[in-house]
Amino acid sequence: MTDPREPIRVLVVDDEPAVRAAFASVLKPRSAAHADLDAMEAALFGASGSRVPDGPDDVVLVPQGEDACLVVERALAAGVRYAVAFVDMRMPPGWDGLQTAERLRAIDPQIQIVICTAYSDHSWDDVVARLGHVDGLLLLKKPFDPSEVRQMAAALGEKWRLTRQADADLARMHQLTTRLEATVSHLKLEVQSRVAAEQSLHQHAYFDALTGLPNRLRLHDRLADAFARKRRDPRYSFAVLFFDLDGFKLVNDSLGHDMGDRVLVEIARRLNDGLRDVDSVGRVAEEPASRLGGDEFVVVLDGVASDADAAVVADRLLTQISKPIDLVVQQVALSASVGIAVAGSHHASGDEILRDADTAMYRAKFERLRIATFDPAMQETARKRLCLESDMRRAVEAEHFSLAFQPIMHAASGKIAAIEALVRWDHPDYPTRMPDEFIPTAEETGLIVPLGRWILEAACRALADIRAKSPDASDLRLSVNVSRRQLLDPRFPADVREILRRTGVPANRLDIEVTESALIGDEAAAIHRLGELKQVGVGLHLDDFGTGYSSLSCLQSFPLDVVKIDRSFIRTLSESTKSASVVEAIVNLAHRLGIRVTIEGVETDPQLAAIQELGSDYAQGFLFHRPLPVARIHELLATARALQSGRALASVAQTAHVTSQITEIA
Repeated sequence: MTDPREPIRVLVVDDEPAVRAAFASVLKPRSAAHADLDAMEAALFGASGSRVPDGPDDVVLVPQGEDACLVVERALAAGVRYAVAFVDMRMPPGWDGLQTAERLRAIDPQIQIVICTAYSDHSWDDVVARLGHVDGLLLLKKPFDPSEVRQMAAALGEKWRLTRQADADLARMHQLTTRLEATVSHLKLEVQSRVAAEQSLHQHAYFDALTGLPNRLRLHDRLADAFARKRRDPRYSFAVLFFDLDGFKLVNDSLGHDMGDRVLVEIARRLNDGLRDVDSVGRVAEEPASRLGGDEFVVVLDGVASDADAAVVADRLLTQISKPIDLVVQQVALSASVGIAVAGSHHASGDEILRDADTAMYRAKFERLRIATFDPAMQETARKRLCLESDMRRAVEAEHFSLAFQPIMHAASGKIAAIEALVRWDHPDYPTRMPDEFIPTAEETGLIVPLGRWILEAACRALADIRAKSPDASDLRLSVNVSRRQLLDPRFPADVREILRRTGVPANRLDIEVTESALIGDEAAAIHRLGELKQVGVGLHLDDFGTGYSSLSCLQSFPLDVVKIDRSFIRTLSESTKSASVVEAIVNLAHRLGIRVTIEGVETDPQLAAIQELGSDYAQGFLFHRPLPVARIHELLATARALQSGRALASVAQTAHVTSQITEIA
């Protein structure tokens, strides 16, 4: 910053010593006597009288232009500046005044220059033509009055000082402007950062991080707006579609969560793409599809007042979802179950309509309907299901279950080849429940895993007890049914190995029974798990064979020991040549592949005769025995030793009728 009291320094450049002396007498600071004289003049004539202005603070005299430039350069190097230079036009033998002025202005552009010239020297136009500018440059014609010189020095000095001050102020203003611009730029960045942070918070708060769809919180806001609109306009209607993917857990368990995430992203995209088509059925509002979490999605349809219209949209979306998804490692095709709830007078909030759509979805999943529409009766069903699930959790913890065992007979020798373990729920407040009453719920809720582990260990302990008490039971095998969830549990092979170790049952006496539906959907994972079980040493049986859509491929693809032909074939076996031909073909194909055959559901003598003729290895059904407690199995084995020795299986049926009073459980 320039000091407003910066000293005024004057440089006089003239080759004549007398002229320099004259300048010195005029410009150098005045003595105290001069000051007294000025005060007396002011007293006599008043303050308004003319007064010679104060002279400069310092005057330097040099004879040549070269000397002047050297003085100015040294002064600048020392941080000192000259305000005014009086330069003579003619200074032989050195530079003339114009050349000196040019050099001085080149060194210090702010210096004010007065060129002292005679009338016969250069004109003002000549000076301008030579120097090219007029700012800070004056001509003083000789001869000149001393007061004129003093006034010119004072005026130009003050001009120089003001110019310096203005430049300093301008520089300071420029600095302040730069700082202000930087502050404004910083504030803009801060505002942008805050806006971005708010947008990020909003995105995280209201949108699913994986799929980008609105999340549960955003969906509730959307439904609240819909109900508010419905209260304002009773004619307004909307429907909620609740989607749940079927078998998605299998994708996560078998292919990993990364692949599962890719599936969810693709499903979200297909929902959005499927909803972009606006048709006469329903209007697609902003953000129609949402993800609640996991594999659950919700679609809100505006303008839908009927279940049928909502079902049309649901069916179209299910078609999109069911198309194969290419995951590079393999293709995955998923289905989904959809529950529909149309907003009605009995709905007061988003929670209520979501609850009803969820209830309808469970109805669709449980009954394999694909699409189900909510009706009030479903609430009671859902309540009973919730009670069943709660009771079942407590029953699993308290082990309120028991096992019954149904014998499997050698078709040729008539001996008992194996026993199949069948679970019963001994509820303290209700009659004993059969598996079809609770196993589906156990599978759906995941309780089948701990329950299945208990069944396997209890069955193995029962077989160990039978083997210890029955000398002829060393070859007796045990069949235990395993669900899809159990089979795909990575811990299952280790659990089997540990249970066999604890119970002392040889691995080659245990058969794991799985249904065809448990293997279909991810054959690679199923083959891997069956291979692990084979390494444990257990047998592998395929239950309910013939009920799936790819049974023949199962025989070829999976490492099976036995196939159990479903009871649906045996019912018409003795009456229909077509059924007999199908069963015969299955038996022959299985034998060629090294697989033994069990036929289930044998209830009559003609059926027994038919399966003997077809060459089945084993037979199972009520004709022989119903499921028995383990104590009755001991009795049955003892009775069988006494009555069946050396007899054919044809007499086994008669033996079963004879001993039915002590062996059957109705």
